[in-house]
Amino acid sequence: MDSNNTIVPGFDDEQNDDLKISLQKIPTVKNGCLVTLTGIIDTYNSSFFQNQITKVITAGYINIIFKCTFLDYIASTGLGNFTNILKIIRSVGGDFVISDIQPKIEEYFTLLGFSQFFVLRQNTQLAIDYFINKEKKDTQTFLPVENYISNEIENEENIERLVAILSPTNEIEKNTTNRVDNNKNNTKPSDITS
Repeated sequence: MDSNNTIVPGFDDEQNDDLKISLQKIPTVKNGCLVTLTGIIDTYNSSFFQNQITKVITAGYINIIFKCTFLDYIASTGLGNFTNILKIIRSVGGDFVISDIQPKIEEYFTLLGFSQFFVLRQNTQLAIDYFINKEKKDTQTFLPVENYISNEIENEENIERLVAILSPTNEIEKNTTNRVDNNKNNTKPSDITS
């Protein structure tokens, strides 16, 4: 297994006694990194936590799984860190999943409403599956619009309506032309000036 410094150069240059962070590449997830958290995230080490994860993101790992099997406590500042990290990661097209979370911490996330913002999974494999499925959805090819159009279009009027729906500029031009034509038809001889 690669060391933290091999995955993210200089990662282990800074240490914290209350929070140990270990990194592991996830070969099946594009730009994926498993971040195992051991200890606690509190007011005193929350900036350390955010700085370390920022190093991971800066190194190009934007799809992160936080494995929290051994995370025993998280303060509100730690939740704030997770929120900031999520904003950063999503701004560069990534995401993160929190997995293997202890029941007492999961309850904390739920009570404060954070389970609605964060993707939580019971174990690491389910977290990996989340990214694999997400990647499949992101790379799905969509058929051209013509394939979704029913073959039941039978007359010219329906085709004109369809064209108007699919090309808004044609509809705008058509409306403008109709207004000009209507104004011509509604003009009275007394309205014409020479």
